[in-house]
Amino acid sequence: LSRRLARRVFRLGFFLVLAYLLRFPMAKFSHLPYATDERWQSFFVVDILQVVAVVLLVLQALIGLLPSPRAVGVTTLLLGVAVVVGGPLVWAIDWTAYLPLLFASYLSPAWGSLFPVFPWAGYILLGAAFGVVTERWLAHDRLDHVARVMITTGIVIIAAVWLFRLLFIAPYGSIDIRVSPGFFLLRLGGVAVVLGAITQVSMGWRGLPAVVQALAEQSLLVAPQMLFARQEELVELRRLDRRAAQHGVRLAAMMDLVLE
Repeated sequence: LSRRLARRVFRLGFFLVLAYLLRFPMAKFSHLPYATDERWQSFFVVDILQVVAVVLLVLQALIGLLPSPRAVGVTTLLLGVAVVVGGPLVWAIDWTAYLPLLFASYLSPAWGSLFPVFPWAGYILLGAAFGVVTERWLAHDRLDHVARVMITTGIVIIAAVWLFRLLFIAPYGSIDIRVSPGFFLLRLGGVAVVLGAITQVSMGWRGLPAVVQALAEQSLLVAPQMLFARQEELVELRRLDRRAAQHGVRLAAMMDLVLE
């Protein structure tokens, strides 16, 4: 392993461990034997940070195992399509009958996961495939033409999805919209349009704005900060809930006294 690759793997592993520590079931390690099933289920919930870290680690493994960038692009494209298309089928299975909860939580939201691998990993995998294609594409084409093709492709994808909806074509029947391949394509088309438009607008710039460049380079640092903020909000909500419960008990006692 090169030093650069080792740092990257360590960083992704750190974020994966951090994501679980944010949901640690008890206040101390010595209290773990007393953790309830509900606490363990909450601990194994898969959030955005776990998905990003795990999928990027898989991508690092593919880059090391496959012989060329083209092979990486084709593999990530096939995996991305499989994740998106197979999402509704995967969500319909009770994975705890076959896997421990730690792994089952990565496959569907049935146990509280907010960002299971199906379909959220599809964005990262297809993004990696798009990066490989774009690198080869820009070697023999102009950036403005690439941007126009992206905008046109995004519009066509969005129009095709809406046409399917108007014709009441639903291959999976009634399913959760979060795992719907059509909804995935709508968002993907929107991303293509926005990315193409940003590319067109920014072509005259000499460099990216400092804020945009910083977010692009340190995007993984944003997710933990968001998770910390959310955890603080949850703690505050629990505190308020306890206060409300205490006031409710007092009010009930006063009402009993009045009624007596």
